[in-house]
Amino acid sequence: MSLFISIFIGGGIGALTRYFLIEQINKSFVSSFPYGTLTVNVIGAFLIGLAWSYFAAKINISDNLKMFITIGFLGGFTTFSSFNVDVFELFQNGNIMISIIYIIGTFALTVGAFFLRNEFIKNNLIIYFFLRSYIQRVHHNLYLSSSLLSRYFERHQEVLSDELQLLYS
Repeated sequence: MSLFISIFIGGGIGALTRYFLIEQINKSFVSSFPYGTLTVNVIGAFLIGLAWSYFAAKINISDNLKMFITIGFLGGFTTFSSFNVDVFELFQNGNIMISIIYIIGTFALTVGAFFLRNEFIKNNLIIYFFLRSYIQRVHHNLYLSSSLLSRYFERHQEVLSDELQLLYS
């Protein structure tokens, strides 16, 4: 059941993000061309490709989080239905050439963005491994620090207890 809730919440957040972004982009570009939907779909394709690559690299995250990100958020964020409405409206308004460019451009850019994640990952692999080793070191140091503190308090428990009694008496 929690998997369905993860997808549901991710989808809602993705759909709201898509709506907000499309509205903002379309306000910036006053045109019959649907720049907002195209931008959202290209960004979404890139992010889905990126998520797919990271999950394929066996990054240890829960299935709920994977589904929240991919099927939920990015599924709600990208929108084939809005693409279809845009194409229909372009055809209906007599913008046949623009609609053909939009269809071809959307396909080329979204597929290209998905594959672009390979280059992004290659170029950022060093950063990824640095961050991973840094997080592991921080985790290890925190563990050591907490172990040292525990041992210190165990050894000095009687002294600390006596000092606390003196303070509060």
